[in-house]
Amino acid sequence: MSIGCKLHFVQSYVDEFDYRLSSVTTELRDGVRLVKLMDLLTKSRDLCQQLRVPAVSRLQKLHNVSLVLNRLYRPTDPRPDAKQIVDGHRDMTLMLLWKILYTYELCNNTNPTRIYDEIAAIKRAASWRRSIYKME
Repeated sequence: MSIGCKLHFVQSYVDEFDYRLSSVTTELRDGVRLVKLMDLLTKSRDLCQQLRVPAVSRLQKLHNVSLVLNRLYRPTDPRPDAKQIVDGHRDMTLMLLWKILYTYELCNNTNPTRIYDEIAAIKRAASWRRSIYKME
């Protein structure tokens, strides 16, 4: 017996993407996880619809990261450059993540011990870089 209903489903690359994160500097470079995070926080899917996946070229990655930056920052605000995020600049990536945390008030759900551990790791890496490259 038929009820005259047609079912239709399309599964895209974004639906099959593995969003687990193990390295901040390397896995946020393509912007896919950042766009998904912004869509989850804003409870919309408009950024995911503009997403270019799989992001294999630098231009596609810059486009994806720019989507997040344009949503998060006003045009007059100082903000990290999309090129810095795509290049894996750790400090700028963390600056972007902190902006997301404070904009959407996620700090209440953050474990302070893990934050202190991350700060200590950044300081150790900075002192190591200064000793290797003789920077002051």
